Amino acid sequence: MKYLYLVFFLLTSFTTVIGQVANIKGNVSAGDGVVAPQATIKVKGTGIGTVALQDGSYELTKVPYGEQVVRVSCVGVGAKEFKIIVDKPNHNYDFEIVKGKDIGIQEVVVEGKTEKRALETSGFAVAVIETKEAALRNLTTNELLDRSVGVRVRQNGGVGSAVEYNLNGMTGSTVG
Repeated sequence: MKYLYLVFFLLTSFTTVIGQVANIKGNVSAGDGVVAPQATIKVKGTGIGTVALQDGSYELTKVPYGEQVVRVSCVGVGAKEFKIIVDKPNHNYDFEIVKGKDIGIQEVVVEGKTEKRALETSGFAVAVIETKEAALRNLTTNELLDRSVGVRVRQNGGVGSAVEYNLNGMTGSTVG
């Protein structure tokens, strides 16, 4: 019975040593005491990571005991790796990463299409009618449509009479 208690005690102490994890808190700075907000802090070889807050503070949870490598990176500053030893439940580590070289941008090219041009090149038969130009002329909507390519408007009588639209040969209920 003594041996059974001894084996039970050894197994329970062994599993608690293997499953130990810690919490790590601290701050990230970019040199000269300037905080590094939005810096990424990751424990290498694990899926553990976080992003620093606006004041540069961070917190990593469930970091396994032992020697760990923490990688700290930030846009515009660079990345640096730190070796730490995790041997108690709570640690406080402040990391300082050195600002790298500035990268100069020689040229920025912005390309895009206007909404009208995107419609015209979309692969469908589309005719765009500029209403700003039409507003300057004394035209009714039916007269404006009749001047568009592929549209025929037939009107028997004056303004307000029955109108028949013909779009690329389709008439009546097929125009819907």
